[in-house]
Amino acid sequence: METVPRTLYKYVTPERVDILKNLKIRFTQPFALNDPFEFNLSFQEIISEKELFDKVSTLDPDLMIRQTLEKLSEPEQAALKNMPPEFHEFLIAKVQQLTSLENIKKINNEYIRPHTDRIKSEISLGLNKHIGILSLSSNCSIPPMWANYADNSKGFIIGFDTTNQFFNRRRSESDELYHLRKVVYEDTQPLGSVSEVKKDILIQKNKSWEYENEWRMLLPLSAANAEISTPAGDNVFLFDLPANAISQIIFGLNTEDSTISEVTKAISEIAPNPHVKLSRATKGAIGLEIVEL
Repeated sequence: METVPRTLYKYVTPERVDILKNLKIRFTQPFALNDPFEFNLSFQEIISEKELFDKVSTLDPDLMIRQTLEKLSEPEQAALKNMPPEFHEFLIAKVQQLTSLENIKKINNEYIRPHTDRIKSEISLGLNKHIGILSLSSNCSIPPMWANYADNSKGFIIGFDTTNQFFNRRRSESDELYHLRKVVYEDTQPLGSVSEVKKDILIQKNKSWEYENEWRMLLPLSAANAEISTPAGDNVFLFDLPANAISQIIFGLNTEDSTISEVTKAISEIAPNPHVKLSRATKGAIGLEIVEL
């Protein structure tokens, strides 16, 4: 696992001074992220014929029959005890017929595969309903991100101290929530079945986004400290942000004086918070440079 950088950055618009004023930050639902191709469940079927056949072929026909008979009423069981041995052999043959590759194909085509689109939709809706994502970057000098996420450099960057407990609440080694994880950038390939969907789908993006150097933290939306509705009818989930998790503010090339004053005032009112470093992006000889104020 890659070491988390000491500081990670959030590019924001001028209006997001409310993060500093209220010490609350949004964890965004997957559907509300800006890449429409994220979490694209590209599997072609729920389960392949081979996977289904492999699972069924491990079943013991004799055990299946005995377990089924045990569920019958006592009179029914008594009646079957008087059946000739050939009857049991007949049942074994029927079970084997039902679990043949030919029949498995029929079951998959008629009863399982038609539900693929519905399953995709339910998985996507489930992720969107239950998981929130905080997106941060390890680089504070990316011009496209200043343009796209900080209102064409009129906004600012909030730098976070990743050693803060807020970012380190992992509950177990297998926990996918409550800690920072580096986004994996790779070209998306069509998948055969659900079993090929990777466990860490929520931290995967296409390689075309690699310039963002993104890290993510996932939280359950049920743990949000506040939920508000926007005029557009969207639900926004906010989580309490510790004041001492904020370590730096970087103003953009085009940040207006009124925004700088508002941000500076908000920082001064986070008491006590002397550790917050104020900086500004400037035009350097070969690109953006960050200069401490």
